[in-house]
Amino acid sequence: MEDLAKEDRVTYIKMTSTCFSNLKQALQFPDTRIRFPGDVPKPPSPRILGMEIIAGDDKGFFKKIQIAFSDNLTCLIGPRGSGKSTIIEALRYVFGFNRTLDQIEQPGADLQKK
Repeated sequence: MEDLAKEDRVTYIKMTSTCFSNLKQALQFPDTRIRFPGDVPKPPSPRILGMEIIAGDDKGFFKKIQIAFSDNLTCLIGPRGSGKSTIIEALRYVFGFNRTLDQIEQPGADLQKK
């Protein structure tokens, strides 16, 4: 019993308010919500804080838009034609993943070459 009463037995739990439902949520994400006194903080993983799209002329879909991303969750929600795919394509362009159809290897292309 004496071992349980030691002062160094502390656990830090990140919750928005003290209730059982928030404790349950914290226990579901222990990597980000639970810390022990001896834990060495991990360096933060690389992340995008946000992006800004500025059209070069007045013909662009977004004239000037700033989008902030959350640490835990970012969703793009909107009706058809609101620009969700445009934002994803802008991210793909920044990271160099925009390829044309002839650059993407087609399934069965090896069989056609032979």
